[in-house]
Amino acid sequence: MEDKIREHIYLAALLHDIGKFYQRADKGSVGKSKFLSEYCKSESTFCPLYKGSYSHKHVLWTAQFIEDNMEVFRNLVGSDFADLTDKNNLINLSAGHHLAEEQISVLGRLIKKADCLSSGMDRSSDIAMKDAQDEEESGWDSF
Repeated sequence: MEDKIREHIYLAALLHDIGKFYQRADKGSVGKSKFLSEYCKSESTFCPLYKGSYSHKHVLWTAQFIEDNMEVFRNLVGSDFADLTDKNNLINLSAGHHLAEEQISVLGRLIKKADCLSSGMDRSSDIAMKDAQDEEESGWDSF
């Protein structure tokens, strides 16, 4: 991966919010999703914990989109997707962009910072972390 590190970061940053589109195409919450695999339903792996609940659940669909298109991305960045413990894996870089800095790699922090800068807000504030997702019927897909 070292020879394609720049492309790997670019691709992860480009895909980091693709889950917002994928989630809106789904008809249910995380538990009722027709698209999410069991691995991608793992809120504790990708979603930040805020006031006792997981938030920013679009990242689960980001992980699923990458998993669904793994061969295409493997051809582009030459990454090994089998090692899901690797914090620099494309799935972890893209889907982990809302996690706390100590939970992500240095490369993940680049994507997290770029996301904050592009949104023009401080994502560490309470307002930024407020998220009504996954309230089963109302608001499960809000952003």
